[in-house]
Amino acid sequence: MSAASGNSGSAAARRVRQLRDQIRYHDYRYFALDDPEIPDYEYDILFAQLVDLEDKNPELAAEDSPTRRVGAAPSELFAPAKHRQPMFSLDNADTPAEVAEWAARAARLLGRGAGELACE
Repeated sequence: MSAASGNSGSAAARRVRQLRDQIRYHDYRYFALDDPEIPDYEYDILFAQLVDLEDKNPELAAEDSPTRRVGAAPSELFAPAKHRQPMFSLDNADTPAEVAEWAARAARLLGRGAGELACE
């Protein structure tokens, strides 16, 4: 390994640790406290950066990484609720085309049109 690649590995490892810490912090604010500090879009950027770094540096992947789990412990402020209709995540759809692709996938899963959509 060259000195240059060793340095970039160290920088990648530091950035991975930093991103994991940031994501865990924001997960806690969002899921446990119901008091997020950043918009979902900014969180998604942090998460995508972590996924990219772990993909490019598999030796930095860890079992406890936020990329290896879904969500976090839910807030105890809310009672469990059962939805009459299935709830489908938009999987970070940011453009009208991505929403249309998601609606087509949902329609295939449901065996019918997705019906009305409510998006934020």
